[in-house]
Amino acid sequence: VEKLSVENDELGRENGTLQGEVESFRDRVHDLNRELCQLKEENRQLSRTSEEESETKVMELTDEIATLKQSLSDANENLKYTKEENKALDEELARVSEEVAMM
Repeated sequence: VEKLSVENDELGRENGTLQGEVESFRDRVHDLNRELCQLKEENRQLSRTSEEESETKVMELTDEIATLKQSLSDANENLKYTKEENKALDEELARVSEEVAMM
């Protein structure tokens, strides 16, 4: 009986030690879960920020493309006008040349 009592006491101490370890592990798991939730939230915020930055960049590039298209259109219009001017100047030069040749 005494031997069983000693053995029971030892098992009780061992059980107490194991329960302490289990509680410690439980606390660690709760800490890790809390940390995981924080990291998930940070990741969501970073994703949102990244998405907003991407949208802003797309808008900036779209504006830049529109500006470049307008500049190209203006340049084409100027080129058309210049070609018409050159044609008129060529015609006038030919007319003047004919007049000079007739003199």
